[in-house]
Amino acid sequence: MKSLVLLATLASLSPLKGYAAIDPTVAEFCMQAADFAGCVQTMSGEKKSQREGLSIAEQNLLDELKKLPNRISSSSLLTLNSNIRDFSDAVALAQHESGNSKFVIDSAKILPAISLLREQWKRHNEGKSSASSFGWSYEKNLKAKSELDSLFGGNTFAIRCGRYRALFGVSRMGDPVFGQILAAINLAIDQLIEKGEFSFPAPGEDALIPLDVSLDAKFPGWGRLKACDDKTNNDQSKEGKSSNQPNPSSGRTRF
Repeated sequence: MKSLVLLATLASLSPLKGYAAIDPTVAEFCMQAADFAGCVQTMSGEKKSQREGLSIAEQNLLDELKKLPNRISSSSLLTLNSNIRDFSDAVALAQHESGNSKFVIDSAKILPAISLLREQWKRHNEGKSSASSFGWSYEKNLKAKSELDSLFGGNTFAIRCGRYRALFGVSRMGDPVFGQILAAINLAIDQLIEKGEFSFPAPGEDALIPLDVSLDAKFPGWGRLKACDDKTNNDQSKEGKSSNQPNPSSGRTRF
C-alpha cells in the first residue's frame, strides 16, 4: 500500500505525470532505483532515443561508445577488461535486440580490435622489459594491420619494412605499432558516434593514419635498414635509404 501511495506521489511530480497507467510490477521493480522515473520509462518501453531511429539498446550502446576512449586510455593492461565491461555488456544486449543493425554489427567489431590492441600492448611491454636490444617483427606488424583492416573495412594505418641479411637469410623488421592501433580504434569509435558506421580508405588508397616516422628513420634497436623490396598494403610510397646495417649475429630479439 505504501508503494502505491509513493508511486502516485512520484508520478504527480515527475515526467510520468502524463502516463495514463503504470504497470504495478514495473513500479515495484523500480522502487529501489535511484532514478525512479527513468527506470519506469525504460522498463515501460517509453524512453525516447536521443538519435533518431535508434532502439533503446542501440542508444545505450552509443552512450557506452562515447565513454570508451577515456576508459581505454585510463586502463592498464591488467584493468583493461574490467574497464570495458559496460561496453561489452551493451554490445551483447544490442546484438540480442537489434542484431541486424549496421551500427551494432560495426560496434561489436571494436571488441576484437581491443583484443588486438592488448596483444600489441604485451609486445610493447616485453620489448621494454627485455635486457637486450630488440626490434618489432614486420610479419607480426603486418598480421596485426591486416586483422584491423579486415575489422574496420579499409586501410587503417601505415607500416614500413626494413630488411637485413642474417645468418639464415634475409629478415624483415618494423616499428612499434601500439600507438597506431590505439589511434585507429579511437578514430573508428568517432566514426561510429558521428556516422553509425566505419569510414576508412579503401585498400590501395593511402592509410588513414600515416607513418609517424620518415621512411629512412632508424628502426628501434637496429638503426637504418634497407627498405623491403615488396610493397605491402601500403605503406611505402618510396624506398627508404640504407646505411649502418646491424651485425646479423648480434643476438637481438624481435617482438
